[in-house]
Amino acid sequence: MTTTTEQLQTTYKELSKFITALFLIIVAISCYLLQRSYVTIFLAEYVDTEFADTTFQNQQQPQVSFGALKFQYGAMNIFWPLVILVLLLVLKFLLKKQTSIWTSIKANDNAACLNFDSMNVYEQILSDKSGRRILNIAAYLPLIALFAHLLAGGWLFFILSSDQIANSDAADILIPETFLQIFISIFSIILIVGIPRFVIRTVRSYLKT
Repeated sequence: MTTTTEQLQTTYKELSKFITALFLIIVAISCYLLQRSYVTIFLAEYVDTEFADTTFQNQQQPQVSFGALKFQYGAMNIFWPLVILVLLLVLKFLLKKQTSIWTSIKANDNAACLNFDSMNVYEQILSDKSGRRILNIAAYLPLIALFAHLLAGGWLFFILSSDQIANSDAADILIPETFLQIFISIFSIILIVGIPRFVIRTVRSYLKT
């Protein structure tokens, strides 16, 4: 069955909606992760028995729930980098799919027929320097957030390892969780390091007819 130009255009516009929504979700999570990292870095140096007790208690509180599944604050320190990783990989897949559709549309019609999307987000973003700057910052924000998360985990791990924590239960849980936070952050950074540049390059390519 042959796919018509109208079908390709409809699919392209639907993908634009999904990509925009997904990108905004990634940016929101990245900002939240930056905020968590900021708090951790500046509070970790005051670690003592009271801090450890409070942190230990807070990390046992559910932060994210999916039906009967509940994820504690400490566990989400480990899972947030994975959430960003998965969402960015999905974003990359959708952008590749959309690029393929765009190429097919250009092959089927002349350049004059490419202005079918009146709500072309890409063209609006790239219409001025401010939009291009926002795109660059937003594209790299997840990577910056992961680096901040890694730094916060490393700093907290150093503090917890070098200070005497009276609450042994807290130390026994916080130190392994922090180590996993560091490992997962590094793993996620390695896998997504090229995605921001890919996103920027792909969005800019839609203005080239």
